[in-house]
Amino acid sequence: MKILLSRNLQRELKLEKAMKNSFGTLAAVAASVTALQAEGAVVISPISNLAITDSYVELDIDGNGTYDFLINGYSENVESYDGTSRVVINADTYNLIDLPDGAVVNASEDWGSYGSYWDFSAGTNLLVGLEFSRSGQVHYGWLSMSLPSSGPDLVVSAAWESTPNQGISAGAIPEPQDAALGAGLLATVLLGMRRSRGGRSRE
Repeated sequence: MKILLSRNLQRELKLEKAMKNSFGTLAAVAASVTALQAEGAVVISPISNLAITDSYVELDIDGNGTYDFLINGYSENVESYDGTSRVVINADTYNLIDLPDGAVVNASEDWGSYGSYWDFSAGTNLLVGLEFSRSGQVHYGWLSMSLPSSGPDLVVSAAWESTPNQGISAGAIPEPQDAALGAGLLATVLLGMRRSRGGRSRE
């Protein structure tokens, strides 16, 4: 026997099916966003254009309220603040190494608790490799310094890798945020749900 359904009931059944599909997609998007957030990423430090005077400049690379490095303006050294942080150095001279863009900063470098920029000439821009501790785990980063011909030396910027023990490319900046991608996917799903629910019912 053929059962005839009213248009309203047909519409409700289609809506229920669309909602189930949408919620399934929504769950998949949520899982994808969670996975993306769990992955490591290059994080820009809040440090920006700090003038180095003849005194000390303290650096909190990851912005967690704990200082990681100290720039000694008297001796022109970048030093560990707590004795655990390190910088990439020339092991013979203890001068800082000016890293080329894209050089990978990781455990294989020559590290020291301090490094000097005394011997670098005016007009030099330095890219310094960093190692520091966050929540008891090792993280790598980079620090950009400017030694102008006139005016104070500057800490221009810094960044660090959020995954413990994972190297970072010197000078690397964050990729377009994965979270934004996830938000776009989520918006698409919600728009689809809204369209499925929209429209006037017709008798």
